[in-house]
Amino acid sequence: MNAKLAQLLRVSLEGDERRFNTLKQELAFVHDYLAIEKVRFGDKLRVHEEIDPSTLETRVPSMILQPIIENAIKHGISKMAGGGELTLRIYRADDLVNLEITNTGKNGPVTKGVTQLFQKGIGLRNTHERLKRIYGDSFGLRITAEPELFSVKITIPQNHANPE
Repeated sequence: MNAKLAQLLRVSLEGDERRFNTLKQELAFVHDYLAIEKVRFGDKLRVHEEIDPSTLETRVPSMILQPIIENAIKHGISKMAGGGELTLRIYRADDLVNLEITNTGKNGPVTKGVTQLFQKGIGLRNTHERLKRIYGDSFGLRITAEPELFSVKITIPQNHANPE
């Protein structure tokens, strides 16, 4: 556990040194983070993954998944007495890679619209803006919110020539 925490801190502190990782590296970081959360929540945190192996060498902005997963646990799963499920699904569609993070949980009233989430949620807003800066206005976060299901989808180009 100490080794996983040390690795998380090391990656977090690298900051701009590693602006991009392969999806494989990003998932290793996410797995370390989830291992720590599993100690905290035990069986209340159930994680499912569907990862297309052909996406693993795709370069993605570093730490693009962890803040979304942290939000899913903090705002959804942790609020349920019996815990909940987090699903990470990564797949290709034509020349795009889709990264979907879905969680169960009590999301409260969602009738006011998803746009408020960008106004209130600093992590979601920063991630959305970061993706748009890197890949252009056609890219960013797509959020689907229902009373007991919350989903964030990131779509990025499979091969981005110069991701800076």
